[in-house]
Amino acid sequence: MTNDRAGPLALIAGAVLSILVFAFHPSHVVEQPLIGPFTLSQLVHGAALLGVPLLAYGLWHLGEWLGLNQAAARMAVVLSMLAAAATVNAAVISNFVTPAAAKVSAGQGAAPHAARLRHGARSVTMPPLAAVAVATNRGFAQVHVAFLSLALLMFGLAIWKRQPLLGWAGVSVGLLPILWQLSGTFSPSTHTMPLIIFPQSLWMIVAGVVMLRSPSD
Repeated sequence: MTNDRAGPLALIAGAVLSILVFAFHPSHVVEQPLIGPFTLSQLVHGAALLGVPLLAYGLWHLGEWLGLNQAAARMAVVLSMLAAAATVNAAVISNFVTPAAAKVSAGQGAAPHAARLRHGARSVTMPPLAAVAVATNRGFAQVHVAFLSLALLMFGLAIWKRQPLLGWAGVSVGLLPILWQLSGTFSPSTHTMPLIIFPQSLWMIVAGVVMLRSPSD
């Protein structure tokens, strides 16, 4: 596979994984295995971790394709890498730290506390360790949304002259989540995150297709 195709395909694959992650993301701790020894939560967050390097590579390639001599493209790549780091932290906390914290709090497995770990629950109703883990996860999710939204906004500005419609869409899917965060009404959950992730992932899929169809230099 050539370099010109590897980047766009990685971007498309990572974006598709992002959609699947939030389409099947559980809203509470799941203890029952779904496939072999793996629970739904482990499969979802494992897919999220797998998608991180794909998206990082794809977005880095997008920056190269646009031209890293552009300040907007360079900043977009930097912000993308920071968003990737936040995603890794959020997935690790959800997959390993939160269940472990619930087990410690319960003293005998996480099941007795599963209902308290719903995204809609107030953190004060959770055991202290679980509450800290959930709050930390949501903090990294906020950082991910901010950095990736800013990155897509920058990519939209960088691509505007080459692809005006795609540029306008990039600015839109980047700016609207930032305004939502600044309003103080956004809280990461299984209900709110898809409203951001799905449009942004669709934009990245389209960007990948545009790169694939563009003539090689």
